Parts: sequence; structure tokens; C-alpha cells
Amino acid sequence: MKAQGHLSRTERSLSSSFRKISSGSRVTRAADDSAALAVAENLDSDSRSTRQAKRNINDGISMIQTYEGATNEISDILKRGRELAVQASSETLANEERKYVQAENKELQKEVFRISQTLNFNGINLGTGGSSVSPEGVRSTDIDVQAGMNNTGNDRITISLNGLHPMEIDAAYQMHVMNETGAPAADPSNSHLPDDLMAGLTLDTAENAQKALYAFDFSLNYINEARSSIGAVQNRLESALNNADTFDENLNSAESHIRDADFAQETATMSKTQIMQQAGVAVLGQANSLPQSALRLI
Repeated sequence: MKAQGHLSRTERSLSSSFRKISSGSRVTRAADDSAALAVAENLDSDSRSTRQAKRNINDGISMIQTYEGATNEISDILKRGRELAVQASSETLANEERKYVQAENKELQKEVFRISQTLNFNGINLGTGGSSVSPEGVRSTDIDVQAGMNNTGNDRITISLNGLHPMEIDAAYQMHVMNETGAPAADPSNSHLPDDLMAGLTLDTAENAQKALYAFDFSLNYINEARSSIGAVQNRLESALNNADTFDENLNSAESHIRDADFAQETATMSKTQIMQQAGVAVLGQANSLPQSALRLI
């Protein structure tokens, strides 16, 4: 009976070694090491959440790149519009020729409108502005990127995308003029300024074209500030991504130390228990043959 009991324990030990070596894990069930299993499971949960956060960050970077592509094109349009305004500002240009300049300017304005209306990322319109309004009158769409694994403000990074619609730019312009002069842009005291930007901008006379130069300068500065802002956020997201990569690597390393099997130790244990199993089977065979030897003596 004792030999059979020892053999049974040896077989359980051998089965445990086989399970650990075949799975590569030291802890394959709670019975192996309940405390270590709990820690390893928490580390695995954190690692999986961190990997999803990394994907979120990459999505945020992609969204910024989509927005920046539109701002780059709008900037080119505004620079062309300013070039046309300089051309139309000269009185050496006949009024008939200014009509052609104004026709191109009008089409360029329509394209800015179209870009702002169709700028989408995963169903989110990025160009028309949102409910967030700065003291300068700039409307923006604020989008939170879950860049961490916990539910805290420090785990989210906010991307503020300034509205690119002509009406959004005009609203910022009106606020700017009011802050600078204390009077609306259409006030007679501001006769050197255009009443409106973009939609109300015309190059049909030398005077209007000269006023338009200020409008284009303001619009270009508005777009440049928008690009600068999202560029800074993109750099922040890339830093957050680098940090998440390092954090995830360390989590996986910590989990590996807890969960992974020591193959040298497990192989030695397996060899030992195999020898013990063979010895136990031999001893049990000898024990089973003793009654037969006694019977032959009768």
C-alpha cells in the first residue's frame, strides 16, 4: 500500500511537470500558486489595456494628420488668394481684368468652404468647429484620446481642432477687431478693414483688394496657429506612445517572471520523477509477487 501511495504521488508530480513544460507556464492553475496567478492576471489585464491605449494614440495621430492635410491645402489657397489681392490692388489693372481675378478668388473661397464641410475622420467632422469657444472667438472641436488604461483625467489627452469653415474664421476675425479697436469691423472708424472675411471678400476694386490683404493675413495667421497647436499635440501623443511602449514592455517582462516556467528546473524535476516512477513500478511489481512466492511454499 505504501509503494502504491508513493507511486501515485510521483505520477501527480510528473503530470504537473508535463503540464508546465508543455504550456511553458509555471502557474497554469490557481492551485499552482494562487497569489502569483492573481498578480500575473492583473499584469496581463494592464498590458492588454495599454496595448489598446497605444492603438487609440495612433488613431489620434492619424486624425491630426488628416486635419493637418486640410489646413495645408487651405493655407495654399489663402496664399494664392493673397497673391490675387496684391495683383488686384494695383491701379495699373483694369476693372475688366479684376473681374477675372475676382472670379478665381470666388472659386477659391468655395473650395475652402467645401474642404471644411467634407473634412471627416471616422464620421467625425473636423472642420466646422464645435461648442468650445476661446476668448479670441475661435470655435474648436475637442476630442479626448484615451491614452492610458485608467479612468482619470491624466489618462486622456485632448485634441482641440479649430474650425476651418469660412464663417468660423470670420467670427474669430470679428472678435479680434472688436478686441483691438473696441468697435465692430463694419464701424466707420475701421474703414481701412474689410467688413467680413472670406464670404464677403471681394477683389473687384483696388480699394477692396487692398483691404483684402489684411483679411488674407489674418486668415493665414489663423490657419498657422491651428497647425502649430495640433503639431504640439501630435508631439505629445508621440511621446505618450513611446511611454506606453516602454510601460507595456515592462508589464510583459514582470508577468513573464511570475508566470513562465523555469525549463531547467522543470526538466530536472521531470527526469527525477520519471526515475522515481520507474522505481515505484518496479517495487510495486516486487510487492505484488510476494504473495505468489508464499503460496509456492505451501
